[in-house]
Amino acid sequence: MIIKVMKRQAAVIILVLGLVGAIPLCADIGGGGASPQWGTLRKVIYIQDGTSISAWNLSGRYTTYYEMVPVGDGTYQVKVDLYPGEYNFAFFALTDNSPPTGLLANTTYWDAVPASGKDIAFIGSVSSETVSDTGNVYYIRAGDGGARRYLRVPDSTTNYFVYCNWASTPVVPTNFRARPGNGYVSLSWGYPYAYWGNSEEAKAIDIIVGGCYQILRSSEGAAGPYSLIASTPGYCFGYIDNSVDNGTEYYYILVASDAYRGAPGQGDVNLAAASNAKFCRPDVSVPMRFRVEDIDLKKVRQSGYLVWLTPEGSDKYSQFNKIGGRMVWVKTKRKFLWFWL
Repeated sequence: MIIKVMKRQAAVIILVLGLVGAIPLCADIGGGGASPQWGTLRKVIYIQDGTSISAWNLSGRYTTYYEMVPVGDGTYQVKVDLYPGEYNFAFFALTDNSPPTGLLANTTYWDAVPASGKDIAFIGSVSSETVSDTGNVYYIRAGDGGARRYLRVPDSTTNYFVYCNWASTPVVPTNFRARPGNGYVSLSWGYPYAYWGNSEEAKAIDIIVGGCYQILRSSEGAAGPYSLIASTPGYCFGYIDNSVDNGTEYYYILVASDAYRGAPGQGDVNLAAASNAKFCRPDVSVPMRFRVEDIDLKKVRQSGYLVWLTPEGSDKYSQFNKIGGRMVWVKTKRKFLWFWL
C-alpha cells in the first residue's frame, strides 16, 4: 500500500507482496514459488481511523475500503490519501465459483495477523527505492481486541510506502507425521493456519495458493545437519520418501514457505518477501544444509515438535536467520533375510 501525503494528507501506497476431503499425496516439484493463481485472487483492504474500532468488512467497522490492484507476479497495491495520524487496517481475499486448489468457492479469507509486535514481513518506509523501516507499522489489538495491522502516517512526508506479506511470515505446519515402510517413509501433515484458529477463513492461503513445503532430512541425529530432499506444492499434505535405507533412524523437519519472492532492500513490491522465499526456490547460491541449535528432544516434544533451523555458517543468534519447522523422527523397518536349507 502506498500512502501519499499531500499538504496535510499523505499518499499511502499499500502493497500486498506476492499477497478437500482426501489429502493429496504430492511429488517433489523441485522448487516452488509464486503461483499465477495467487495473483488472480480478489483482495480488498478495509481501513479504520484510529484504534478504538478494529477494522473489518462490516458497516461501522471501516472508514474506507479499496480493491487491491494486481501489479504482476502475484503482487498487489493500492494508493490512498490519508491525513497524518493513526489507523488500523485488514486485508480480505475472496474466491469466486472457481477457486484455486485447496480453497472453497465463494469464501472470504482473513488476513490473520499476530496480535502484537512486528516482523520483516510488515514494513513502512518513506522511500520505495532505498527502503528503510521507520517503525510506524506493527501489529496491535484494536477496539474489541481483534488483531490488526497498525499504521501511523508521519507528518513530515509526502509519500509513505507500506509493504505487507499476507498474514505475516509463513506459519509452521501442523500435525506432521511419519510412518515407516519397507524401503520408504510416508510423511503427512495438516492444513496451515495463521493466528486466528483453525476455521476455513483463517487458513494460511498464501501457503496453499502458490507456496510450498520444504522437507528436510537428517540421518546423523536430531541436531542435523539437515539437507533439503523435496519441495511440494502448498495444497498438498503428504509425501513418500523412497530414498531411505531400512533399519536406519531418520529425522525430518517440515517448513512452510509462502507465495512471495524477493529480498529486503530491493525497493520494489516484493520487498517483504524475505521470510523463506529463497529457501522455497533453491539454487546453487543458497546453502541447503541446516542445523537445529541447542537440541533437546524433551523440550521439542513439549513445544509440539517445534524447532528452529539456521543455515550452516549463519549467525545462530540472529532472528532473521531462524526458520521455524515441525520435527518428527522415525526408524525404518529392518530388512528381512530368508534362509533355506
